[in-house]
Amino acid sequence: MPDRRATALLAAALALVLALAPAGCAYFNTFSNAKKYYREAENLPRGPDGDVTPTARKKYDQSITKCQKLMDLYPASGLVDDALLLMSRAYFQKREYGRCLNRLGELDERFPDHEFGEEVLYMRGVCQLENGDESRAIAALTRLADEHPESKHLAEGLFRIGEAEYRLGNWEEAAAAFANLLARVDRGEWNDKARLRIAHALRELDRDEEALAALAELSARGEDRRRIFEGQMLRAEILLDLKRYAECRAIMADILDVAANYQSRPEALLLDARIDEQEGKLDEAIVLLENIAQEFPRSLHAAEAWYRIGLIRQVRHRDLEGAVQAYEQVSRELPRSVFTDLANTKKRAIQEYLDVRAQFGEEAPDSSAAIMQFRLAENQFLRLEDPEAAVPEYRKVLDLYPESSQAPSAAYALCYIYRYSLADTAAALAAVDYLRENYPDSEAAAYVARWPQQLGSAP
Repeated sequence: MPDRRATALLAAALALVLALAPAGCAYFNTFSNAKKYYREAENLPRGPDGDVTPTARKKYDQSITKCQKLMDLYPASGLVDDALLLMSRAYFQKREYGRCLNRLGELDERFPDHEFGEEVLYMRGVCQLENGDESRAIAALTRLADEHPESKHLAEGLFRIGEAEYRLGNWEEAAAAFANLLARVDRGEWNDKARLRIAHALRELDRDEEALAALAELSARGEDRRRIFEGQMLRAEILLDLKRYAECRAIMADILDVAANYQSRPEALLLDARIDEQEGKLDEAIVLLENIAQEFPRSLHAAEAWYRIGLIRQVRHRDLEGAVQAYEQVSRELPRSVFTDLANTKKRAIQEYLDVRAQFGEEAPDSSAAIMQFRLAENQFLRLEDPEAAVPEYRKVLDLYPESSQAPSAAYALCYIYRYSLADTAAALAAVDYLRENYPDSEAAAYVARWPQQLGSAP
């Protein structure tokens, strides 16, 4: 017969195994379900903006709930670190970056020797960047690139370093970071984005020719058709600023044919209208802008179209009443927008200008005349942002009221406009000479004393 003591020990051991089995199976099953919900969420399609759909969000939430249950019921299990990482991933995918950072911090604090360094650095860097903490994002993503050079997140990490520098206004550092991505990664979705951002950074540095070269490389080597299209749009804008209209028109011929494919037809048409305007085809520009407003009513594009019509009428046609009508139409298209605010500001400035003119005429008979005339000039320059129209208004202060206290300021305003707004060196030097000769003891004369040396001889 078997030893009773041995039999009793075997029975006790079996009872202990049976007692522990449910708990062990439970926390494994809980974590298995958490992973299952996460996988299901990952396999669902994303929305048009790349965000998760409500169905996917629900799956991520279920995964988070299961992970939290495991941590609450089985805090001593060997899966708590895995649960924290999975929760971080789920919050990351839902773009709840603050909660993701909290869980990543908890993971580092409770398990300082965990083996998830690569993924933690990646998620932390992205979350910090999206939360506006660019400096810490750069530090985390630089560690990712240095410590995990073979990471699957390397390209995105390098791109986001450049993006963080760009947001900080560090254009040189941004361009260098994007170039570093291109040097370290042969190809991929982030490469085309980097070439496009290099062009943006170079443009901020007023290095337009280099920006055009970067965009040419994007067109030649790019694989992402949308980025290539965006690059062509930017290339056309740069060429427009450089007044290279023939090249700009050649690019626009291609852009307008495909813009609808990228939901960018109104932006392309607005750019085409700007080309018409700069080439002096003002009537064509207005017709095109009116067509844009009709084709895309009650939109930001319609608001911009009417705002630009107002600018043409105000600045190019000198039709202030017609400009007011266009500016009023901006509010009808979109009561709240940046173009609505700009239009309302200009409308008020024009109305003030017209009211002063109606009240005082060309020459006011009393001592307030110089003040009123100076206000008219300031209105044109500062509020209506029309330096060419401001010049004759400032000149009237000097011609009609040369002894007034406003005269030195008007003379200085002409120096400033010619130098900075109109880039007319000869006129700027002449204005400086006039100011120093007629108002030698004024603060304005002292301020421009070094301008002749700075500007050099007039051409």
